[in-house]
Amino acid sequence: MEVGSVADSDHSWSWATSRYLWDSRQAPTLRVRCGGGERAPYFNTDGTLAALPTADPGHSDPAARTEWLTVLQERGEFGEVFAAAGLRVEKQVAQHPRWPQSSEWDSLGLLRTWPFVFTTFADEVRRLAAWDGREVFSFPSGYYGRPNLVDVSSGVPVLRRANGQETGQAAKLPHSISCRLPDLDLVRAGLLKAHELHPLVRESLFPDLPAAETQPRYEITPVRVRCRGEWHVVEPRDGVLSGPHAEQEHRREQALQALGGAASGCYVVRTAWANGGKLPKQLRALRKEIFGRARHGDTGGLIELLDAGIDVRVRDSGKRGLLHYIHLLDHDLLLRRLLDMGLDLEAVDHAQRTPLYTAVSDGGSAAVVRALLEAGARPDVMDEHKISLAQRLERNARGDLRFLFG
Repeated sequence: MEVGSVADSDHSWSWATSRYLWDSRQAPTLRVRCGGGERAPYFNTDGTLAALPTADPGHSDPAARTEWLTVLQERGEFGEVFAAAGLRVEKQVAQHPRWPQSSEWDSLGLLRTWPFVFTTFADEVRRLAAWDGREVFSFPSGYYGRPNLVDVSSGVPVLRRANGQETGQAAKLPHSISCRLPDLDLVRAGLLKAHELHPLVRESLFPDLPAAETQPRYEITPVRVRCRGEWHVVEPRDGVLSGPHAEQEHRREQALQALGGAASGCYVVRTAWANGGKLPKQLRALRKEIFGRARHGDTGGLIELLDAGIDVRVRDSGKRGLLHYIHLLDHDLLLRRLLDMGLDLEAVDHAQRTPLYTAVSDGGSAAVVRALLEAGARPDVMDEHKISLAQRLERNARGDLRFLFG
């Protein structure tokens, strides 16, 4: 990794002026940057669709102005749209020896369906040019052909087709400037609900959106398993993988298998759930969902699954249990609950690593390591290569964890 000044880097595009997309402190400005004002374009503040203007609304309402220019674009009144947006489109003569009869190349032909935010595009490009020090930026015209260019050297943004030399020289215009916010289009088309947007996006676009009814994000359905010639129903319920067999029957199956006998289908599924083995399709999908949420730090989603009654003894293909991912989650909310549900602090994965060892080796915070230690995790452990936790601490330069060994 190299660290240096952005000005000295050979970057092809810059998101510096689109800070609202990567700095949560700037997220509330999203509504304005996508062409809105007091409300987002096409919507009321509560997330309901707004009536589109039927005549020029003027400039007092930015959202209505954005809507009006979009209406003109959809009507095919392209010249008026670009003029109102403060953009000039340059026509060029086609120079291709195989088609000498071709006359002018009209930029409008390629730009008529481009999802611009017409009310902000010119200002956004000028803002980027002032920060970046460049005056010409490119954006695609489709999958084929040379890109389009926007040139602000004259003060008025000029849209034109790139020639051969310019194709690789111009800096790329970020999608956040060249394209409309896709979230608005998806909600407007009914392909996404306002409540499904990221919370920061939702709060900025629809500040008065009513609270959604709480619904489980994942419904656990029973699974049919072939067991000794019959179909049995198995499902995670009340923290265990439940079926028609009593616990005593499972213990008998365990003893039978230890003696070399064939186990029943229900017992095989229950064992596979707890050791990362092969599962029926539906349970395999559930396991993928559980560990997908754990790997992505979705504490709330994992709590929903716990509330739904999943069997917490589940392990992934690497023999890792939920405690092996505690360093990626909110341990204050989950650690004690998982321990109370019977998970073992000293359970090891395929590499013989305990949850504490995993937290240390995989970058877990000092807080989660301390919490595991206080819960009773042993620091005198080694992995499959006989590397002790103390050695791992030194190899990973985890000076912040020296409290592990006094």
